[in-house]
Amino acid sequence: DTIEKMEKIHQVHILKIFTKYGVEYTENTNGIFVNMSILKQETLDEINSYIEYVKLQQKQLEKVEAEKDAYKKEFDYQATGVVGEDFLKLFKKLLKFPFLL
Repeated sequence: DTIEKMEKIHQVHILKIFTKYGVEYTENTNGIFVNMSILKQETLDEINSYIEYVKLQQKQLEKVEAEKDAYKKEFDYQATGVVGEDFLKLFKKLLKFPFLL
């Protein structure tokens, strides 16, 4: 279920892991299917490691995006004294009068 919910690029990477270990799979219009019950522990370990790596990567990306948003809000406030949508309204007004910029 976890693999099914991943983005395609990550699913392709997991397929490469299967291929690396010679895992047989079937493919049809619904996707690629693997009998997970016959996988060797080494294959499962590498797949689990990759899944954990992707989760960690996503958490770090979310953290960086949150920090970026916080800095942007602070910069907007320091530059104009207004926050959020009020900043956008002010900016749109300034665009109507470019000589004020």
